[in-house]
Amino acid sequence: MEKGNEPDNIKKAYRTAYLIAGFLKESLTEAEKQELDAWVNESEHNKKHFAELTNPEKLREKLKDYNQADTEQYLQESKQGLNFNNRRKVRRIWAYGVAASIIAFVIIIWVAKPFNERQGPIVREEIDTLIHQSGQREKEQVVLDMGKGKKIVLGESQTDSIIDKGLLVKEGKELVYQTEYGENEFHTLTVPHKSFYHLRLPDGTKVYVNASSSIRFPTHFPEKERRVYITGEAYFEVAPNPTQPFRVEAAIKDRAPLVVEAVGTAFNVNTYTDEPFPSATLVEGKVNVSLSEKEMVQLIPNQQALVTSKGLKVAPGKVDVITAWTKNEFNFDFTPLSEVLRQLARWYNVEIIIQNVPDQSFKAGPFSRNQPLEYWLKILSDTEEFTYHIDGRRVTITK
Repeated sequence: MEKGNEPDNIKKAYRTAYLIAGFLKESLTEAEKQELDAWVNESEHNKKHFAELTNPEKLREKLKDYNQADTEQYLQESKQGLNFNNRRKVRRIWAYGVAASIIAFVIIIWVAKPFNERQGPIVREEIDTLIHQSGQREKEQVVLDMGKGKKIVLGESQTDSIIDKGLLVKEGKELVYQTEYGENEFHTLTVPHKSFYHLRLPDGTKVYVNASSSIRFPTHFPEKERRVYITGEAYFEVAPNPTQPFRVEAAIKDRAPLVVEAVGTAFNVNTYTDEPFPSATLVEGKVNVSLSEKEMVQLIPNQQALVTSKGLKVAPGKVDVITAWTKNEFNFDFTPLSEVLRQLARWYNVEIIIQNVPDQSFKAGPFSRNQPLEYWLKILSDTEEFTYHIDGRRVTITK
């Protein structure tokens, strides 16, 4: 069958697969992105297929299934199944106008080229490349994992969009649970480097999630407590409820988790794995911070609890400096150079190696985090009198 004579449903399959391939390769125009969004939102069936075809694990499973197969034969059989006028009892992989997994998978790998222009089986390297691109793309996007294999990439649209009943994305910057969502299950929001995101939990609590961080939370809070789990850094504005304490459990490398308990208050938690002293800093209200049932401290505003080798230590906290990231800013107020470089490394996703440079204090800001890395390296090198060399994602600082 010549491609020009194919029925509309086959043409639509090619078009859909082309759009998904472009999504994985990050080559879509704005108009094509809107076209793909429209297709995805047409039905739950479309959403399911899109999630499968952009999930690295799912692609690897399909790779195992098709690795030994003659993909040209699969494509021929799939095209027969797509022809609604074909009276043979072949398995149709097009349902309700949606491209199903076999033809979409094959055409994605071929980047939507007509099958009769390609000869022989698909090269495994092409498949591995797209799987890798899909995995890398997911790592560089804000992703909501809803469990059971369902993941949603949260983009940066300038308008509000409903991604599910009771689940709203506001201007591409905030995920809002308008009510308790669906069944009682856990969702996880993961934020990559050079990004941060706002989240409003079902109880009304506002959460700011910093770069290279995640938060895991239930879609229904039980009556006795509201408990969430974080990695990295997050800032909380807790909705008051005296009968239902709010607890944040933050993972710490090689230690028991840090637990912050509040009723209605605002605080910051920083437990990045490269932080020498994980901390909880109180902005307003009152919180209890604990490492175990036997070790607990209570904070008042402008205090922080530091996790040291000897346990919890209460110290003054520079709230404006510590929470500057919630405004997408860097703010350094006599901050040790080592700490400044840790923040830059996390935000720009680079490795910074310091060679024979004194750990002096640095003062600057607040400045937008949207500046390029070299902007900060230039300021630091002029102030602290060191030189730097950038080699890919590695930055070397020398005296």
